[in-house]
Amino acid sequence: MPNKLAPVDYPEEDLTKYAAFVFTRACRYTVWFHCPNGEKRDKVTAAKLKKMGVRPGVADFIMLLTSGRALAVELKTLKGRQSEDQQGFQASWEANGGAYVIVRTPFEIEGLIFRFGLI
Repeated sequence: MPNKLAPVDYPEEDLTKYAAFVFTRACRYTVWFHCPNGEKRDKVTAAKLKKMGVRPGVADFIMLLTSGRALAVELKTLKGRQSEDQQGFQASWEANGGAYVIVRTPFEIEGLIFRFGLI
């Protein structure tokens, strides 16, 4: 008999849209932004953006907390895994005192609000 309470594996795009929705409404005093590094682009545009400082592996959302700390939020599907670039970014981020979390469900997105005092 299948487990009816098994978590839903949301696509990353849906998680990103939901996170932006939640952050817009709940995090009015938190500075945050989305880093859309993963979109498809032609080689000319990719080269231009690289020269302008786009870095592979950057987390999906960057948040500046009222405590002065910074939080990087990486969104993944239930089965999704970090790339080597993402692992390298996480290591650098944490070595510089930032908090880094991987979020896989809408419930975890909402949990960030309370876990990091974003309201």
